[in-house]
Amino acid sequence: MQRWRVADELLTRLIEARSSVVADIAADGSELLVRCDDTGSMQVYRVGARGEDRVQLTFLTEPVSAARYVPGTDDVVIEHSAHGVALLPGPLEQPRTAE
Repeated sequence: MQRWRVADELLTRLIEARSSVVADIAADGSELLVRCDDTGSMQVYRVGARGEDRVQLTFLTEPVSAARYVPGTDDVVIEHSAHGVALLPGPLEQPRTAE
């Protein structure tokens, strides 16, 4: 009986585990784009390279599959299954579809 309880606890921890992945690094190295599933699906966050707080950029129901900085700008391009490719202008936090 104890073996099943241990296995159940391990399975619960695995299911509840969250992950984060570095998606891109700013050209000047000051911040990172990170995909993290803290909300239940992979979303994009900006994180200062010195460990500053995360700022969530996407609030989508489906996961974001990729995120990259647009060279020479603070803009971010994301790839998302429902929205295709979208552009997140630097200071804004809501995506608009790329043209």
